[in-house]
Amino acid sequence: MRRGMRLTGVLAGSVLLASGLVAGPVVGDDAPAGLVVTVAGSGVETFPSYDAELERFGILTGGDTGGTIDVTISADDPAATARLDGAPVEVGVTRTVRGLVPGDEVNVQVSAAGGTTNQSWIYLPSGFPRLTASGTRPGNGPVFLGLSSFLAETGFETVVDAHGVPRHVREAEEPNDFTAHEHGPDYTVFEPVKENPDDTEYGYQVREYDREFGLTGLQRLRPVPRLGVTPDDTDFHDVEYLPDGRMLLVGYHRDFRDDGTPWLDAILQVVGTRGEEQFTWSSKGHVDPSEGYVYGAKGQDYAHVNSVEMQPDGDLVASFRNTGQVLRIATEAHHGFEPGEVVWRLGGERNQFSFVGDPLRGFCAQHDARILPNGHLLLFDNGARRDESGPVAPQTADMCPDPAGGSEPVARPQSRIVEYALDTEAMTATLVWSFVPEGRYAAFAGNAQRLPDGSTLASWSRSETDDGTVPPFASRVSAAGEEVWSLQSEGWFSYRAFSLPAPDRTAPTLDIRFPRPGAHYPEGTPITPRFTCHDTGGSNLNECRVLEIEGGPAGSPGSHRITFVADDGAGNSVRRRFSYVVDPLRQPDLQVRAGDGPWLGRGRWPDVNIVHGADRFADAGDTRRYPARVVNAGYEGERYRLTARPSGGGWSVRYRKAGRDVTRALINGRLAPRLTPGQSWAFTVVVRRTAQVAAGTERLQWVRARSAVDGTRHDRIALELRAW
Repeated sequence: MRRGMRLTGVLAGSVLLASGLVAGPVVGDDAPAGLVVTVAGSGVETFPSYDAELERFGILTGGDTGGTIDVTISADDPAATARLDGAPVEVGVTRTVRGLVPGDEVNVQVSAAGGTTNQSWIYLPSGFPRLTASGTRPGNGPVFLGLSSFLAETGFETVVDAHGVPRHVREAEEPNDFTAHEHGPDYTVFEPVKENPDDTEYGYQVREYDREFGLTGLQRLRPVPRLGVTPDDTDFHDVEYLPDGRMLLVGYHRDFRDDGTPWLDAILQVVGTRGEEQFTWSSKGHVDPSEGYVYGAKGQDYAHVNSVEMQPDGDLVASFRNTGQVLRIATEAHHGFEPGEVVWRLGGERNQFSFVGDPLRGFCAQHDARILPNGHLLLFDNGARRDESGPVAPQTADMCPDPAGGSEPVARPQSRIVEYALDTEAMTATLVWSFVPEGRYAAFAGNAQRLPDGSTLASWSRSETDDGTVPPFASRVSAAGEEVWSLQSEGWFSYRAFSLPAPDRTAPTLDIRFPRPGAHYPEGTPITPRFTCHDTGGSNLNECRVLEIEGGPAGSPGSHRITFVADDGAGNSVRRRFSYVVDPLRQPDLQVRAGDGPWLGRGRWPDVNIVHGADRFADAGDTRRYPARVVNAGYEGERYRLTARPSGGGWSVRYRKAGRDVTRALINGRLAPRLTPGQSWAFTVVVRRTAQVAAGTERLQWVRARSAVDGTRHDRIALELRAW
């Protein structure tokens, strides 16, 4: 949402047609010839390279950009017209947009004979990296990334399109496992929880978002007293929201062995709908620390849990990177297993399966083990080697199975995606599909997501290559094993990447500068609405216009109701409707009332066909008194000449002013009080039925007031007299 955005050098609004409406854009198939849109500013770069056929671009910014950019639109067609955030601008003239904040979008629409283009530029936080995409498309939706770099002070949670242009972005420290959910919150991301910025030992919490990426809650692991009094820390590697409202978290319990050595026991926890701990499993007692190939930097992290998911029968399938093992764990008693017992172990020192058809004889240092709908196991097989330097060196070791059949683990700096068919009767794991990009190695992190079309989206983390080229940190691989889409940015990585639907559910906003709600404007003021529209969410601003102006021509005297509308490409729409008043320069306003009733005719002119009051006179001699007044409803002071219908038909009508009879002067048009704006001149209409008025007789009695300067400005009050 823009805060204080200001468009300079342009009338920010739309030209009204004779009907009071503004024509909205009609999106065409062909861009105007020679169309180029340039976005510039201090420290500003854009990506991808400009193409009139693309819909969205990113604006990279620096510390001096300050929310200000310059937009220049050029086209070969001299008849081309353009709109910037819904406001008409001149083609070929640079316009400055100010007040942008990260996440804002700047929309440009250019119309010519072939139709109207619709393009948006999203203003990105300072330091956001240039992303380079190649190939067809990322899968079944935008890609969720938690961008991190060992060379940058901050990271970014973002959802990007096929070209790497964000649809959502937020600067965040260590944004891990940014994803969408079928149950529970719409989106989540993990963030660190520190006592102070210098903490080296800390846990994480889950940020829960609604459909518009608004923060709705924070979740952490529930302490388990029976495990001890030392802290239990939520870990960022995974969270699952279950269909019944429960959630599944992972974490660590800090403990000390008898010799004082610190240990990190991996925790799996099911949390109930009221926040209560329902099931907690610890690697202590189920995994021997001697099984760990590496202990890590934060204590003796011998297990290192990095994924977990609940199966339909309640069992948990969890991946433990530092033991090179995937475990299935019972949460309820079944088939002879008690809650918390390990049902089977795949990989690692206590592997229970035989690997079939796998030339590498199994996986190691794996991430993101998932059971597919067909029962197969899909995981990201990192490979491993011992590194003596680098940011993750303490988490490295030679920990892979020896393809030659040796009993000692070996180095295998080659990452791959593998799918195994599991036979838990024969205890075999048969390799049925794999993708092995030769020479690509991710020492840590990564994931593999099977998409509905059978392809697989992968995060390759901070990979290295044998030839020194920059590998993708995310890519989509077809079922045939072809890398059909990829995303690169040197020095940046994402712990996981997911291709998921992220529909634009955010309606545009309207920034209306003129007219203002409830405002009064003197007659002659040009009523040309000035407004802009802004959209976020990824579908681009579509329409931005005045839908309707009620109450006559926009600048005519009187009250008007104006309606603005904005919508985007996803069908999200917003309307704003309010009234404003055009006050005439000169206008008499005649008003009358019966008894203690309201003033009739107030603010209504020149209602020549309106009857303001009707009275029944039962008998001869019946008399009624009607207070009346003429008010200067204009902006300027002047005289208003009064005239009235005389008595007739047996009705006696007299006009009195402050006890003085002014009937003759009023009927002859000799009364013309000079009034300042808002000033009134009061009088009384006295009506009497005489004996000459037959029963059933009616008469219309009126008084008129007319401007002495402009005779077209006049008003009238009328009383209907009825003999009963």
